[in-house]
Amino acid sequence: MQYLYRANVALILENADGQVLIGERGDIAESWQFPQGGVRRGESLEEALYREVKEEIFLLPHHYRIYQSNGPYQYHFPKVRRKGEVVGQRQHYFHALLLSGRVPLKMRDTSGKSPDAILPSFGINLNPTGLP
Repeated sequence: MQYLYRANVALILENADGQVLIGERGDIAESWQFPQGGVRRGESLEEALYREVKEEIFLLPHHYRIYQSNGPYQYHFPKVRRKGEVVGQRQHYFHALLLSGRVPLKMRDTSGKSPDAILPSFGINLNPTGLP
């Protein structure tokens, strides 16, 4: 039997203090994850990562530097969470360093909010000085 897996990318974003950004899912209580999302048809893994990070935490590629990628790691969704013929996810992880500011250990729900409204509370400065 041939199984279908959704291609997915995730960002492990670390600040200079070694803290990593994770977020609690809004749809599954006590479930945590890195900023992540699906890869669209015709998109490279890196393009998907840049798009998802911008959509979820409002950071652009010049705000962080990717230094490692791993994967794919493949897993099955629980049967109650499967949609259509897709049985699981094929996850690619990218590890990056935030080039300025601090990353909190927990994200908040950012839906419907502008970057200017949430990024200062994360300790992220979108106009860092001294970048190469």
